[in-house]
Amino acid sequence: MMTRTLAAILLSLTLWVPQAFAADRLDGREMRKVMPGNWSGTWKGTALVLSIGADGSVKGTYNGINATGSWSVKRAHDGDRICLTFSAVVSATKCGELFRRGNNSVYGYINHDQPRLYLRRS
Repeated sequence: MMTRTLAAILLSLTLWVPQAFAADRLDGREMRKVMPGNWSGTWKGTALVLSIGADGSVKGTYNGINATGSWSVKRAHDGDRICLTFSAVVSATKCGELFRRGNNSVYGYINHDQPRLYLRRS
């Protein structure tokens, strides 16, 4: 009986996590509204500070190195993506999903079910 109950709980949690994850996903309109401003956080665990402009510009530091770049929003068949080019982090444009966590935090670029990007409004 205990094993069945535990299995049922684990199955419920497994099914619940992707739905909770998807519930906070930002669409293109929300990204354009939320992203401009100053942010600090990490990319793949390394410190990142960004100033993101409504005009598509990005400037800041990655691991203490000054960098510039750009951002945009791209439509995909399974949902909108934020696309970033940031010279110290990635020279090629990388696009990924973006999720909201509360009013002042976002995360995204999911790889193996783990976010690579975490940002908190500064």
